[in-house]
Amino acid sequence: MLGGGNSWSGPSFDLNLFIVVAALVFATGWLLVAVARLQSAYQAGIRNTTSLKRQQINEAKEMMKLTQEALRLEGEIKEARAAAEKTAKELEERRKMLGEQPVATARPTEVFVASEFASSKKEKPWIAHMKRTGANRARRPGEAATRFVLLWAADHPAALGRARGLVASDTDYEVEGLRPFASG
Repeated sequence: MLGGGNSWSGPSFDLNLFIVVAALVFATGWLLVAVARLQSAYQAGIRNTTSLKRQQINEAKEMMKLTQEALRLEGEIKEARAAAEKTAKELEERRKMLGEQPVATARPTEVFVASEFASSKKEKPWIAHMKRTGANRARRPGEAATRFVLLWAADHPAALGRARGLVASDTDYEVEGLRPFASG
């Protein structure tokens, strides 16, 4: 049949039903996408939470190590303070003990100069070697057993006489030897 009549004999097309079905398909798709996005956000949150907990645990371990180190250092500081106080007390005791005892000052081996310059042009410098006498060998702490005196005299006998004159005032020493002073 050719003509203007409608000869299609199937179910009729209902636009309202089509819109409802299309809306249900769209709503179902949208719901699936929304659930997938929600699940993805939840998993990302779980990963972040797990990462933060792991980081918190690591930082807690590090803080425990630092706390133990601080406690150890605090103990060492207490020990050092106690040792310093003990040392200070011992030092004070030693100072008191040394303060009660006579302080022995060691005199260096020196050359005593009787006169810095000769009294005349004929005099020459001589070194007299003085030694502690046998009777006074038990010397005081810090006192030398020998000493040297520089004196001026014209010759050997005059130098020996001057050296014996110096010893006469100090009976602890005697003249052991005499030699000319060689400068240079």
